[in-house]
Amino acid sequence: MFLLGIRQRSMRQLSIIALISLLCLTLLAPPVFGEVIAGDKKGSLVASTFLGGSSLGADGFEYVQAMTADSEGNIYLVGCTNSADFPVVGGNSYDNYPSYDIFVAKMNSDLTELLASTVIGGNQWDQAFDLKIGPDGKVYIVGVSNSLDYPVTENAYDTEFNGNTTYVNNYYHSGQLPNYDTVITRLSADLTTLEASTFLGGANSDYNGEEYGGRDYAYSLDFDSNGDVYVLGTTESMDFPSTDGTCKDDTILYGDFTRDIYLCKLSSDLQTLKASTLITGSGDESVAKLLIDENDNIYITGNTTSLDLTARDQVFKTNRTAGAISAYEYNKEGFISVLDGNLTVTNFGYLGGNDSDTIHDMIIAANGDLLIGGSTQSINFPITDGVFKQPVAGSADAFITRMSGDLSNIVASTVLGGSKGEHVAAIVENAEGKIFIAGSTQSVGYPVTEGAFSTFMIEKVEASTLNNQDVFISKLSADLSSLEASTFIGNSDKDQLNNMILLDDYLIISGLAEASSNYLVGGVITNGTCNYPVVAGAYDTTFNGGRYDVFISKMDQSLSATPGNSELPSWNDEDAITASDITTNSLLLSWPQAINASGYKVLVDGLIVGTSTSDRSYGITDLDPGSTYELSVQAVNSDGAAVAIPHSLTVNTMDTSAPQGADVLVAMISPLVYQVEDDPDYVNQAIDPVVFGDELTLSLEFSGPGTIKNVTTDNIIFYKKDTPANPIPITLSPSGTLTKSSGYIVDVVISGDDLEYDAEYVLQIKYDEALNTNIQGNNSAKVIGKNVYYYLKTADDALNEADEIPPYWSSEAELSVTNKVGNKLQLNWPAATDNVAVTSYLVYQDQKLLGSTDKPYYQVSNLVAGKSYNFRVVAVDFSGNASITGLTLTAGIDFSPVFLTSVADDGKAYGIDIQPTFRAAFLAPLNAEKFSELIDAVVLERLSDSSLVSVIASLEENNQLINIVPQADLEYDSTYKLKLSPAIESAEGCQITGKIDLEFSTVDIELPVVAVYQSDQPVSRLEAGQDYTIKVRLKNPLDRSNTSKVIIVLRTGKGARLEYGGDVFDSHEQNCSIEAGSNYELTYNFTLPDGAENAAYLDLYTMNEAGTHFKSNPVHEEYGIE
Repeated sequence: MFLLGIRQRSMRQLSIIALISLLCLTLLAPPVFGEVIAGDKKGSLVASTFLGGSSLGADGFEYVQAMTADSEGNIYLVGCTNSADFPVVGGNSYDNYPSYDIFVAKMNSDLTELLASTVIGGNQWDQAFDLKIGPDGKVYIVGVSNSLDYPVTENAYDTEFNGNTTYVNNYYHSGQLPNYDTVITRLSADLTTLEASTFLGGANSDYNGEEYGGRDYAYSLDFDSNGDVYVLGTTESMDFPSTDGTCKDDTILYGDFTRDIYLCKLSSDLQTLKASTLITGSGDESVAKLLIDENDNIYITGNTTSLDLTARDQVFKTNRTAGAISAYEYNKEGFISVLDGNLTVTNFGYLGGNDSDTIHDMIIAANGDLLIGGSTQSINFPITDGVFKQPVAGSADAFITRMSGDLSNIVASTVLGGSKGEHVAAIVENAEGKIFIAGSTQSVGYPVTEGAFSTFMIEKVEASTLNNQDVFISKLSADLSSLEASTFIGNSDKDQLNNMILLDDYLIISGLAEASSNYLVGGVITNGTCNYPVVAGAYDTTFNGGRYDVFISKMDQSLSATPGNSELPSWNDEDAITASDITTNSLLLSWPQAINASGYKVLVDGLIVGTSTSDRSYGITDLDPGSTYELSVQAVNSDGAAVAIPHSLTVNTMDTSAPQGADVLVAMISPLVYQVEDDPDYVNQAIDPVVFGDELTLSLEFSGPGTIKNVTTDNIIFYKKDTPANPIPITLSPSGTLTKSSGYIVDVVISGDDLEYDAEYVLQIKYDEALNTNIQGNNSAKVIGKNVYYYLKTADDALNEADEIPPYWSSEAELSVTNKVGNKLQLNWPAATDNVAVTSYLVYQDQKLLGSTDKPYYQVSNLVAGKSYNFRVVAVDFSGNASITGLTLTAGIDFSPVFLTSVADDGKAYGIDIQPTFRAAFLAPLNAEKFSELIDAVVLERLSDSSLVSVIASLEENNQLINIVPQADLEYDSTYKLKLSPAIESAEGCQITGKIDLEFSTVDIELPVVAVYQSDQPVSRLEAGQDYTIKVRLKNPLDRSNTSKVIIVLRTGKGARLEYGGDVFDSHEQNCSIEAGSNYELTYNFTLPDGAENAAYLDLYTMNEAGTHFKSNPVHEEYGIE
């Protein structure tokens, strides 16, 4: 049995974890937003089509679930439709009532012709999940039905729906919920004849006076060498048919039985159930794939929240011991099982990390390895050395794992992703052993390769449409060491890939494409639009309506784009970016139209944060208050060539120290100013003397709700500081009313003739509460709510002369780091000196310009914990002279260990066994060589006498885990401190920080001995209605008396631990005093309730008097019920 994983981290530990998203730097524009463009063949896209009916409205859809090909190269698809006019070609429709029904379609390999299609279903919901061509050339489908009249054939194994089609669930207020039976159907190759069809499942049932559903789903099928049909699914039915005596467990979640796994073997005529078994657990299970190899070995994979999956008499326990979502639910973990022809498990393994992991697909590689893909939320999902990898930070990232066929070894494994979420839905292997993975992503930064078919993921700006997603296809080497090609494909809304196959050396993908909108016009529902790329000459180049259509696309294995047939984008020389609606953490970026641009990339500090097509604006969020950002836009043509706008823009977000609460805010963005904190008014002062020539321009930026009114010289005045009653003439541009089109930056222009050298001036934004003519928004919001003053001093006349002297720092000046939080840090430096004035500082990271600032500090984000970076700061003066040397520093985000041990609120651990094993996990690999050289890398000290306990500390899990084993038994009831050396470093040279020690106390009572007696005879099985006695023996190993609280809990129902649930029928709490070094016995009598079934559970806890800490490890015993 192969077990892989690290114990679950606590939710509190989650809060310290920060990861980085990798943003790709080359994007390629798709067709124009909002239109379907049936274009010529482009690059690797050689054919592409839609398939669907014309149902209108938000609920109309076609949904493809599975795809395969026959020996002649024809493509078969199966899914679900609610379109009454779904195209039926060449055969019959086995549909008693158009509702939500199964469709089966057959297309030629060029996607130009729908050769055959049919619709199958009853009067309720019917859906298929898998389809395969059998050894007999027939088409087999499996799925679910809620229809009593789903078409079945005479002499089929089961010709009637099992139970009722609905049942009452008391957990939900709606009450009635649908039941489902598995359906298995065989069609002729031309889809004209339904040759065999059967139900399979159990009935809904009454259990303990409640009604429960009997929902049975089939998700995957395959065939053995004899042509028998194997079906893999899940069941909630207590009476699901099994041939080996296995039965479903009775764990209940949200008013229903949890799902368990079934595997069935039927004859090819679907008349005989030859074998059936269940794999059960105390949690909830799902399945993903069933495969049978040439030797009739059966491989199944899926996901479980159980810690104890059981197949017949075999129990497979996971290393995952924590992470409960609720009393019944745990984070998911993938599993893989190998069975023989008798449905007996021969190998079993788990795959995952310390969070939720989901397997979506699995194939058998040419060499017998298993290729497994899905999604992971675990920071320690297994990643092997030498693979292509990247720092990721999505809500869930795609993974691909190569595992030996006997499940004994992970050959290679890696994770790919961006800043949001993605998952692998399908995997194929080509003749050269290259691995293609495909799925769906919401991340514009998912890794794509230069020259790919599309390096551009369309991202909408509107908040309601931020969850659009595209399909991705990535090609990796057999050992996962290199990403050889990777591309997006999709439209401007949601695209979801469900299937990928290899046919005649071409990749065939299928999934669903979502319309951009469905809306009501004059009471009539109007179709939305969808611009998923289709190719001229395909079967259907028009989106058919409703919410979703099926897409099928054919691509060559290069995943490439047509090389440079399009002209480069171009801008006018004066084109520039403007920023508006600037707040403390967001702004709106706008730009003019570029020539020959199919799309735009938006960059913040050189990193891509989003994309846009026809819209020439983009809302940027998640900025830091009071920070400086460099903004830029690149125009992209249809071949992916990008050209930057001539004039980028540097902006400052609002400082949180500015008065808040008003709807309209103002900030001076030129010259550079800082706030005078102690001044009673909202006062700002220029950092350096202001140089002026024929005129002086001061730039103000307003932000507020839409239109801003009354921006006039009545409300903005300029005067010499000592003569406020004598305003100096100014010109405002623009003035009056500010709108989005005019922009919200106002230039205040003062003639140089009205200014004096070396004099102090004030720019005031006036506010008078008694007037209604203040600067205000369109809802009469007031500007800040008080007067705003900007103080500045003009330079003396010497500063107007030519300046060629650069700024400089003294030899003692140093660059320093503070505020290391998450993935950010702040660089700090002393002010540089200049003969005129220092106007800005340029900040570089690893020789790349991050941005500029006028302040003596800069916040750097998107850093990886445990990695070192080289920073450099250069000072720039008014004339553009840059300091010769600059200040340099090597720094990074230090990282703290996570001790995988439960701790109390005081940060200490209690009830630790005297023979413990400790684990300390890290977010980045440690420097193994340096770790091995440290004599005191890990120290274990007994605090009472400062004595040391020898430990063996070893690195595991890609050098991200320290395993610590004491070499002698610890003392009972003693306090110890486990300390890690601060000299431990990451592979990148960063030292560990934060809490690097763990204080803990050992148990002070040995593990209790517990037994149940009846008439003074020990028993292992109980009988309902009978009386029993519990006898508990406690041993005090100490040389002093010991007081303990003993808690006994008795329950029936599934699970031996408190968190597993069950029905408590009795409990007892007793304080006891145990003499030094002696035993203590207590007894407790109980009666097992009438009607108790299956098993009873005894939980025993020894606590301190306050009931806060264990004095020994808990005891959990299980007793069968006759």
